[in-house]
Amino acid sequence: MTKIILFNGPPRSGKDTATDFAKKHLGADGIRYRFAAPLKDATHALFGFKVTREHFDDCKDVANPSFMGMSPREAYIWISEEVAKPKFGKDFFAKVAVNAIKKRADEKAEPVVIISDCGFIEEVNAIIDGFGVDNVALVHLKRPNTDFTSDSRSYINGVECKKYLIHNNSGLADLKDNVIATLKDFTDAK
Repeated sequence: MTKIILFNGPPRSGKDTATDFAKKHLGADGIRYRFAAPLKDATHALFGFKVTREHFDDCKDVANPSFMGMSPREAYIWISEEVAKPKFGKDFFAKVAVNAIKKRADEKAEPVVIISDCGFIEEVNAIIDGFGVDNVALVHLKRPNTDFTSDSRSYINGVECKKYLIHNNSGLADLKDNVIATLKDFTDAK
């Protein structure tokens, strides 16, 4: 059965870097997935962009006239919180993820899937429903001077799955070591 690792933390807490370390450590045994992947694709298309998902990552907090004055992050949040979730439910992007991961697993077994952008309890619960509580881990990333002020997400508590806490406050080498130790503990657990 596929194991799912969900990274949860505020912007700039190191989620993408931690995911990169995890993916590199796992190699062919792991894939990366983002709940925001279909959201970014839809938002870019709506505003007339034909760009990669990561195109605005370096300026995602900067107001952009092409997004009608919103920053890319504000546009993503607007589509998510005002359009998709009110229509399809708060767990919409997680259900899309479950379907995508299961479809991919039908084509090629993926032992570990790393999701770098978890921020809502509904996402965790939908992933648990899709893959089983024993196959899901939630990793909180904490880093000094980061918070959820500019984001619609938050730290997730109150879920029944394996939980880890990584403090990202002492450099990349320590972050890498902590991510790898967490992976080993979770993926080796029986």
